[in-house]
Amino acid sequence: MRQIFPHCSETTDLAAIYRPPASSRGFWRTNMVATVNGAVEFGGVSRPVSSGADRLAFHVIRAFADAVVIGRGNAIAEGYTSLPAPNAPEVIPGASMAPPKLVVVARSLDGLGNAPIARSEEQVVIATSGARKAEAERLASSFSVEPSFLFVGEREMDFGLLRAKLLDLGYRSVVCEGGPTLLGLLLAEGVIDEICLTTTPLAAPSHHGGPFGPGGDYGLIRLELASVLEEDGTLLYRYALMPGDDQVGGSRRVL
Repeated sequence: MRQIFPHCSETTDLAAIYRPPASSRGFWRTNMVATVNGAVEFGGVSRPVSSGADRLAFHVIRAFADAVVIGRGNAIAEGYTSLPAPNAPEVIPGASMAPPKLVVVARSLDGLGNAPIARSEEQVVIATSGARKAEAERLASSFSVEPSFLFVGEREMDFGLLRAKLLDLGYRSVVCEGGPTLLGLLLAEGVIDEICLTTTPLAAPSHHGGPFGPGGDYGLIRLELASVLEEDGTLLYRYALMPGDDQVGGSRRVL
């Protein structure tokens, strides 16, 4: 894998590129893979549109994460369960040996009790709105290990509050792995600091409107290109989001 921006290099220190900055307010990034025409899955899962370079970066990004945030639909479709420890911590200096905490964002709790995640050997966090408290109590008994619930918002979810609560729990470095609907909501709420996006040299039917969904409650958001890597036609981008006028949870400045 070679770096082609901000400078060209035939050798790439992935740990240096993806190591999150130290910040008292934490650091949230998204990580998604898509084909050149924006398809994020094939046959209902993302692996067919991935590549070796994408999976290597995926493991490095995960190794630096205190928590992995995913949407309910993505958790069910991709068969998420207990997260493994980092694949190769010996080649990721400074990475944690412990698996990150899995956080499932669920505006609806339907289907979770019958999904592989219910058989997780580790406790997962389920973030939902206060309107789901009664459902959450019933759902808890379906899990092998009773989940921890975070109620963020009364009737609708407050993603700024979710970020603040996870920070209070010690989860400073957070990676959001999809799906597109969740990532679009997080982008609209201004809780994302960095976008990691892999484009693979493939084309496939696109049903989700790209990595951030078909639309969003925001205008043009200013991004700054941080790095570009390349291997066998796969391009791995990092974009920093320019800070807006508001604090975490508010809308970002748009153009």
